[in-house]
Amino acid sequence: ERRIDNSTNPIVLPRLHDLRGYRLPTLIGGSAPRLIVYRRSQGDIFYGGYVGHLMHCFQVKYNCRLVQLLPMNESTLVPAQQLTNAVRSGSVQFALAATYMELPPNNYTYPFELLNWCLMLPVPGLVPHSQLYARVLDLDTFLVVLAALVLTSLLLAVGLRRHGYRVQPIEFLLHDNCLRGALGQSFNEVLGAPMFVRGIYLLICVLGFLLTAWYNSYFAAYVTSGPREKAYSSFDDILSSGFKIVIWSPEYQQLIKYTERMQRFESIFNIEPDFAQYLRRRESFDTQFGYMMPQEKWHVVQQQQLVFTAPLFSFHRNLCIYRGFPISFPIAPNSVFREPLERLIGEATATGLMAHWRDMAFSEMITAGKLSLADLGKPNEFRAMRLMDLHYILIAGALMMTLAFIVFLLEQLHHWRAE
Repeated sequence: ERRIDNSTNPIVLPRLHDLRGYRLPTLIGGSAPRLIVYRRSQGDIFYGGYVGHLMHCFQVKYNCRLVQLLPMNESTLVPAQQLTNAVRSGSVQFALAATYMELPPNNYTYPFELLNWCLMLPVPGLVPHSQLYARVLDLDTFLVVLAALVLTSLLLAVGLRRHGYRVQPIEFLLHDNCLRGALGQSFNEVLGAPMFVRGIYLLICVLGFLLTAWYNSYFAAYVTSGPREKAYSSFDDILSSGFKIVIWSPEYQQLIKYTERMQRFESIFNIEPDFAQYLRRRESFDTQFGYMMPQEKWHVVQQQQLVFTAPLFSFHRNLCIYRGFPISFPIAPNSVFREPLERLIGEATATGLMAHWRDMAFSEMITAGKLSLADLGKPNEFRAMRLMDLHYILIAGALMMTLAFIVFLLEQLHHWRAE
């Protein structure tokens, strides 16, 4: 008995290791940074991006020539999802077009990327100067300060009463000296005050100094580097605000198909049917809209924003539609090229070539002229205070003046009746 092993005594010769210059028809599609198409100085078309580099590796490793059936130049944009039907119809064996993996899985290669598809939203704007006064002295801080004033007033009133001084009942709640001291104003002390009362007076002076210094320092910090508005933390926040998210029409259909919970947020999407127009809108950094953004693309945008005076967009990982969604190439179910292509994908991933190509996408896009390094940021320029910055202060002042005038009229009415 003799055992025949195909590795030592091959029955079928492995002909796919060397295709001997075979011209293999295929289709190439997608957008940057996966596929970067540009014309080199020699005048020939070059396919960059990690899909383009994978294409070159396939040609070199298996000694073949991948022939693009559709005419393509540096300005052509072919959506990857539109090439799936060409593979299913048998026009090509496989298409180098990264797309979402669907059922049945034998129509796709082994995944070469796990997609995180999240929202890219504008950086929240600065809080208006008129709201800074309320931000510095918020409700919690106001209650703490008020409690300190009431406690100090109670101690002062008790101390004065114990030593024979006349104290009004209202002064147990809020003493005039405590209020003046907290506001940094002068106040009268009683003559010959005992040591306990003098200690309370010293406490009032220290409290007024701390409150004045704290408020001025916080307010100065907010004016020079103001806080920003609260960012969106959920899709419900976006829905209630009326903000719009730009999305490509086929991607929106994919979104509704796989994520039923997003149907209730249908009104937040601004659907763009044209693929080229969708890319132009997303790359324009228009802060009037948010955009659906894969994490691989965000790495390029993040590096581009480093040259801006101030970043315009931020990537919200807490607002992701998909996490770890497999991205593959469409391939014929019984294609003989499945094993060579999947082996190449595995080797490129294991050796770190895929990660290296992704890191090089930013510089490749600059070389291809598909990315501008112009400063699109909005500098935070210093400006003088305006009257509208005192909007809430003026309203509060008007209300207090109105209240004081009403109290004055009531006092005059009471005095007139008494006479």
